[in-house]
Amino acid sequence: MSVTQEDLQYLPYNDHNLGRIFTRNCRENIVLFIREFKESEFGSRLVAEGLATAETLDQILAETQRRCGHDDVNMGEYVRTAKSMWMNGDLEPEQHAAAAASAEPELTEPQLRWREYREFSETHSGDQCRARARVDAGYRSFMHKNLERELRSTPVGDAVESVGTDAVRQDRKVKITQELNDFAWEYRAMSAAEVRKNSKVATNPNAATFNKNVADCIAAGLI
Repeated sequence: MSVTQEDLQYLPYNDHNLGRIFTRNCRENIVLFIREFKESEFGSRLVAEGLATAETLDQILAETQRRCGHDDVNMGEYVRTAKSMWMNGDLEPEQHAAAAASAEPELTEPQLRWREYREFSETHSGDQCRARARVDAGYRSFMHKNLERELRSTPVGDAVESVGTDAVRQDRKVKITQELNDFAWEYRAMSAAEVRKNSKVATNPNAATFNKNVADCIAAGLI
């Protein structure tokens, strides 16, 4: 289900009293959650100190969820946990980051372009990534290669594994609907962690439908 910018300003994504709420299954809201934290008074301090890395932010989230006893933590809870961890010295900057950067060999043009694709994917919503892929052949290739790598390394359930052969693709006739096309675009924008999460019943009650859609997309050659 697509989420509009207006939707993201109200519950279950945002509480005008408690702040933005972390929602595991909405990429657009996760991007906003991270952005708003980094722009907050304390979050900007962590950014300046080199502490607002992806790994550190994930650590803060896990600790906040543990302390609060629920996954859908709000911004106030997240900030309080971040402050507590910072005061206890639990947040550490990446070691020798400056030295490593100065020692890096100069990147080639294709490597620089690939890095820009990766950074764009990490900081933009799924809709924005899909929109760029439609008009940017290089970025579309990047998304396809990432998808292929994730399929090789990520178990996504028996339903997907059972259709991973050319023989099945030849025998199975799948009607390519607009809904299936939309699902294929959304799937290409998912990270490996999102694929794993959506494919397991323990973390997604609609895992059977998700796995069937993946299987149909593979059989139809959409992914």
